[in-house]
Amino acid sequence: MIDLTNVDISNIKQKLGSELAIEEDIDFATVEDVKLTSPVSIKLHLINRGQVVRITGTLKGEVLLQCSRCLESFNYKLERDFETELCEEKHEIKSERLELKRKDLEKTFYHGDNVNLIDEIRQQIILSLPMKQICKKDCLGLCSNCGVNLNKTICNCSK
Repeated sequence: MIDLTNVDISNIKQKLGSELAIEEDIDFATVEDVKLTSPVSIKLHLINRGQVVRITGTLKGEVLLQCSRCLESFNYKLERDFETELCEEKHEIKSERLELKRKDLEKTFYHGDNVNLIDEIRQQIILSLPMKQICKKDCLGLCSNCGVNLNKTICNCSK
C-alpha cells in the first residue's frame, strides 16, 4: 500500500522515460461535503517527460447526491479519466508580473522527491460530479404549489 500523501518519485526523476504505476482504493468519508458511499479506486501512471512528470489516471467510486428537482438522495457512480503534470517548484524570485495560461492550471507543483497526490485525487472527484444533479432523466421534481414529490404522489393542485 502506497501512502498517497507522500509518494516517492526520486527513482523516476533520475531517468527520462522512467515510470511508476499506482493502484489503490482510498476510503474518503467526504470530499467537499459530498458523501462517498464506496472507496475510490484509482489507477495512476507517472512517467518522466523531462521537465515534468506526466500523470494519467482513472478513478471510480460512488457518491451520495441530492437531486436538484425532487431533493431525494441517490447514488451516483463516479468514473473519470484525467491527465495532469507534476512540475518541480523553483524558488526563483521575479519582479515581473506573470500571466497564467490555461495549461498552467492543469499542473501540480511539488518540492523535493515526494509528492502529495491526495489533493489532486480530491479535485478529480469534484470534477467528475455532474453540474446538475438529477436522480433520473424523467424526474418530475416537486410541486411548486404544495411541495409534494411528484415522483411519489399526484397532487391536487391546479396546474
